[in-house]
Amino acid sequence: MQIYQKPISSNRIAIYSRVNDFKLGEIDYSTQTFYSHKRSYKNVFRLFNGLGIAADLFQLDFKYIEIPFCGETLKCTKKRWLKLGILSPFHEGTDEQIILKIKDIRMDESEPKGNPQMNLFISIS
Repeated sequence: MQIYQKPISSNRIAIYSRVNDFKLGEIDYSTQTFYSHKRSYKNVFRLFNGLGIAADLFQLDFKYIEIPFCGETLKCTKKRWLKLGILSPFHEGTDEQIILKIKDIRMDESEPKGNPQMNLFISIS
């Protein structure tokens, strides 16, 4: 496992990456939420237009994810992240990341409807 934990209180732990001893965030077991460290546009995987979370983190017990991103808080479920996220092919020298498109980081459990690239015929009124 490429992450390790440090207890903060009886209900909260800090999560760190072993690769570079970087604090990934904290898990609050009373809310079952992983609170990520603050992110900005420099953290976006441009190829996927998404944000990544260490794959090993998903082995821990939590249900929700909150990410401070460019002045707002993105919220998502762990289930949705795993369902729609993709494993990054770029992890040489870093921990493996599961990337979710920014537009998909929301609390809605349903998958995005339709494929906009497949809508070749649109009715215009």
